Amino acid sequence: GTLCDSDFLKIHSFMPNPQKGEAVEYITLVNTGDEKICLAGWVLDDDIGKGSKPFVIKGGAIAPGGVRTFRKQETKLALNNSNDCVNLITPKGVVADQICYGKTHKNEIFTHAGGDWQPKAKTKKQSKSVQKTLRHSFKRELISYRSDLPVVSYIGHITGLNEESKVLFMRLSSDQGVDISYASSPLSMTVVRELVDFREPVKVRVYESGSSKNLLSVEPIYTDTDFHQNQMGVSTLLIFLFLLTLLPFFVWRNS
Repeated sequence: GTLCDSDFLKIHSFMPNPQKGEAVEYITLVNTGDEKICLAGWVLDDDIGKGSKPFVIKGGAIAPGGVRTFRKQETKLALNNSNDCVNLITPKGVVADQICYGKTHKNEIFTHAGGDWQPKAKTKKQSKSVQKTLRHSFKRELISYRSDLPVVSYIGHITGLNEESKVLFMRLSSDQGVDISYASSPLSMTVVRELVDFREPVKVRVYESGSSKNLLSVEPIYTDTDFHQNQMGVSTLLIFLFLLTLLPFFVWRNS
């Protein structure tokens, strides 16, 4: 069946400050679930109660794992170049997802991990030598969340991935199983696989909306063994340094 109200419709990405002008602004939605979601009655808005008039989607649907892009020509939403939000609201008037941002750069794309802008290397030639300097990088908040879209951390082991439905399976220390969607996550599972040893425990951060849990980050953590080994290593180093301080005394006594 096709659902018109779902916990699995999310904001995938958006561009608030395009190089070619406001007309190129867009917001992309993604279906992170395994059933088709109809879009009739869903609402896109910027800062709620301020700014642009909310855009009510008339119809259409998104298949499981699919995306749909809405451009400014259609929505008439004018996203600010700084300090604004994108809100996705259910047909029942509940905020289902939200991404807020501070400063932006031209053509910067925002997701739930913040903006993708990176400072570029700038080359200067100085008397046959090449010096690379970085452009100034603005300090800005990556992302803010509504209180009704809490961020939660889980510690446990990743037991598997379903690449077709884009779901990560975790087993917590309490032996509870947790399914986490990464369909709207900017994280590459290929990169995660290369950097994280799934045999070791990890800390996974998610944001929750309704019954869905959506991946934000995966971080390796120290096991107790690693921790004790590190402690033993530090203790051994301290003892060695202490003995070194006593060495001149013994040399003096024996001379």
